Amino acid sequence: MRREACRGFSQLEILTTLAIMAILLGAGVPSMAGLMQTNRLTAHLNDLTATLALARSVAIQHNQSVLVCKSSNQATCSANSLWAEGWLVFEDNDADNTFSPSDTLLLIHDPTHSSIHMRYNGRGTDHYLVFHGDGDTSNGTFSICDFTHSELNRALIINRLGRVRVATRLSDGSPITC
Repeated sequence: MRREACRGFSQLEILTTLAIMAILLGAGVPSMAGLMQTNRLTAHLNDLTATLALARSVAIQHNQSVLVCKSSNQATCSANSLWAEGWLVFEDNDADNTFSPSDTLLLIHDPTHSSIHMRYNGRGTDHYLVFHGDGDTSNGTFSICDFTHSELNRALIINRLGRVRVATRLSDGSPITC
């Protein structure tokens, strides 16, 4: 009987392959983390843009004021909470600029990721934004920041007509900070 020679990989070939894989993974993992962070910030930016579009659209459709307010418990508006803790969107049926039982709740948004910070700078208030029945609102800016990668910071600039645009710098040209 003839013995067949064993075929396979030598220990040196396996170690060389593992070393090459480790080098490639070491180079790829940090860039993957950056990609994930970019996607996380973009997702929050898109969520907020969609929230503002919903609020404006419902305000126009129902000819009724719609508020977007920050909320830490997802049940009431709170001037002392942070935008990153979540927000509410509701039709302000009693025109008191706060969520009450007579108002129609449209959306509850959960808190954002811990590395994302949000700030609103609007005319007269920083804890809510009102869209009126004709779609108008006051000028304002939402700053969305990533504490670990400040180059990713973005701003949602809202004009008086309720139109939203994304910017990498503020209207005056200064960098976005939270």
